[in-house]
Amino acid sequence: MTGARSRLGDRAFAAAVADGGATPPEEVAATALASLGAPVRGQGRGASPLTRREREVAALVGQGLTDR
Repeated sequence: MTGARSRLGDRAFAAAVADGGATPPEEVAATALASLGAPVRGQGRGASPLTRREREVAALVGQGLTDR
């Protein structure tokens, strides 16, 4: 994160972190997958690029849980 902070500057970095913290985990995961060029499953309004299990895992990670 220090690389991002130095590129953005302290104020922009803090704003990005605050904005990211308010974003639902499913949306964060979908954005990350899209940035990697991952195929999107489903189409239309409300469709998620994640499977039901992937959404469950994303929600658990968002709660601070780990694979342990």
